[in-house]
Amino acid sequence: VVPFAAAQVPLAPGDFVFVDVPRNPEFSTSGEIDADGNVTLPMIGKVPVAGMSEQQATARVTEALQRMIRNPRVTVSRTGTALY
Repeated sequence: VVPFAAAQVPLAPGDFVFVDVPRNPEFSTSGEIDADGNVTLPMIGKVPVAGMSEQQATARVTEALQRMIRNPRVTVSRTGTALY
């Protein structure tokens, strides 16, 4: 469980995220947000998420997955923070 304050910090390059797509696990992934602010999704490619809250990133990834899946259920969670 991420503390409330940490969940409000925008996602940034170097942060680690888990993208959970429980009804379509082949689209689930975990990884680092790249230097350009993207997370890379299987079969979709790069989706920009830097500068967004986890909730906003979830909406962006959901939108991207709608090209491949009808009514995707998605959760984007930060699993690690960039070290500066």
